[in-house]
Amino acid sequence: NPGGLAEPQRYVNKKDYGKRPKYLDRVRDQIEMEKELLREYFDEAAMARSGADAVESLPEADREALIKSLKRKWDQVNKAYQRTCAGAASSSKIQLKEKFERELKQIENDIKLLSRGPVKVLDDY
Repeated sequence: NPGGLAEPQRYVNKKDYGKRPKYLDRVRDQIEMEKELLREYFDEAAMARSGADAVESLPEADREALIKSLKRKWDQVNKAYQRTCAGAASSSKIQLKEKFERELKQIENDIKLLSRGPVKVLDDY
């Protein structure tokens, strides 16, 4: 080889010449999986729209019982919060305090939601 130049590589001589790269198979499989997930999602959404009769009103007595139960739960969590978090200084007590605060806030939101009036529930199965 004159001048010390390397001869260019001939890709047609490579063993995997003309074959589809493996990463394209992975991409294709991933796309197919996403398409299947979308199909399932839209099928479920269509069934939910067609099954509108599967929604019914929660009886008033049950709604009131849920509200009472949530208020009792709020009282229990609040007592634990008051007992545990007085003068919270350590990081574990601060984390526990934040957990109790999140739980109290969630219970308050649930009580507000149920207190608005009649509640519709989805009859799953």
